Amino acid sequence: MAASHGTAIAKAALSASLLRADPTPIPGDEIARLHSLLDKCLTICTPENIKTCKHWLLEHLVQSSHRVTAFGKYLVALSSSLKSQSADGMTPSSRRRRLYILYLLNDTIHHTTFYSSPPVPFGNGVEQFLKDLFGLAQDPTRKKQRARLENLLSIWSTKGYFSEAKISSWKDEIGKSFLESTEPQEAISVSKDVKSKEQQVLLPALHGDPTAPYHDLPATTMLPLMRPNSPTPINTRSVKPIAMKAGPPSKQLSEAVDVFIKSVDKMWYGGDMRMLSDVDELGVDIIKSSDTQDEDFLDDPMDDEETEGGAWETER
Repeated sequence: MAASHGTAIAKAALSASLLRADPTPIPGDEIARLHSLLDKCLTICTPENIKTCKHWLLEHLVQSSHRVTAFGKYLVALSSSLKSQSADGMTPSSRRRRLYILYLLNDTIHHTTFYSSPPVPFGNGVEQFLKDLFGLAQDPTRKKQRARLENLLSIWSTKGYFSEAKISSWKDEIGKSFLESTEPQEAISVSKDVKSKEQQVLLPALHGDPTAPYHDLPATTMLPLMRPNSPTPINTRSVKPIAMKAGPPSKQLSEAVDVFIKSVDKMWYGGDMRMLSDVDELGVDIIKSSDTQDEDFLDDPMDDEETEGGAWETER
């Protein structure tokens, strides 16, 4: 609850700084677009989503030190408020979304350092928040997470974004957390969520609400009353909830429901959101699992006006 209040306060402060004439006020719909783009980056982290959000920051935020400070405070509050939702299979885990925040900052810092004329000190503005962001992104139960964070810092050291003393202190902080923490709290909580979800998969005693009128009952309640080629309409008073054998469903029923839910996910989200999609130069869809895409993040430069050093030089 406290984290959500902190996020709301930081979000309001960010909106206030954007509405202020510094140098020009940002319309409310553009502020809403920022949060939409940021949410898209944290949910489906593709080169296109990172690039679009970065360009918004370049156009509206990086020139103002007050806005950069408010944005940094908001990212820390947002990162600390993220809860793991990997059990539902639709939302990336909190550790991955916290990593995506750092990738967005990496791309923006790279652009403002090498491609802005004159260079914009965006990195100096967010430097004070990076210790907290790296601390929140740590996960002692995931060795790959540590490798990704350390690799990102190695790239920053090579590019000279920050002093070696700062980068060394952040690396020490990452290493310390992996030595101190031995209890995989988040992994345990996710495991409990999955187990409790499996235990709750039971058939109800009735299919339909006995207190609801016939027109609010499921259409399947009319099936027992239907007669082939009968000229007599169904008596609505006979439409009642269907009694069922309470208990766990059959394997066939569970599989049918899973297939239906996946088809709905594909309809609304374009497929499993754990599969991150992008397009190549010819406009052909490229779909990779999130784990595979994480590895490719280390090698693939962003296809932008930059030729090297973007977020895709790290890894997803």
